[in-house]
Amino acid sequence: MNGRQLLDQEMRNLQQQLAEMGLLVNEAILKAGKGFATKDADAANEVIRNDEVINEKEQQLEQHIIEVIALQQPVTLDLRRVITMIKISADLERMGDHAVVLAKAARSAEKHDIDISLKECEKITQLLSETLTETLEAYGEMNEEKAKKIALKIFSINQLSHQLGKQILSNIVPYPEHVKPISKLFNGIKSFERIGAYTLNICEWVIYLKTGTMVELEEEE
Repeated sequence: MNGRQLLDQEMRNLQQQLAEMGLLVNEAILKAGKGFATKDADAANEVIRNDEVINEKEQQLEQHIIEVIALQQPVTLDLRRVITMIKISADLERMGDHAVVLAKAARSAEKHDIDISLKECEKITQLLSETLTETLEAYGEMNEEKAKKIALKIFSINQLSHQLGKQILSNIVPYPEHVKPISKLFNGIKSFERIGAYTLNICEWVIYLKTGTMVELEEEE
């Protein structure tokens, strides 16, 4: 096996590791979001327990990338790909952290029995899961246009999250005894927005991988 073939094999292995990490994070988002929407403490606890697995996956991927850079010395497109993999794995790990924030907010809501409907969160969770899946597909395909279209979806999801956050805060007046748990619910809603923001980061890395140019995707005024 020559150097080019060996590098290609290593790149496929790295891509597989990244895809596996993406699946784990997506599963965490789905469980945490649905647990948050239904105030399911059992689902929340499972997300919290499994967070360490995501952290380990990121560390393993990062170590593998460092070894590939040191031993194979990739250049141009190959170098951009391994650089973006490091960045994307970090973004995925942070999404996992925010899934934990959602899970802890779900536990708090269940514990304090707060009478606030969070059903809208199920829709937001599903949309975030779909956009993350599409974004990782766009990365594998190096599809710049697809990444830009996904960004528009993320902006719409953020608007839903922002509206829901305002509704949550409006409950502080009728439920002053629950200020702390309601604040945790609000932090949970903000985590939806942060997950969207990290997905947007990955869209930007897709464009960098394809073009070699850094861009910042922003919502139009």
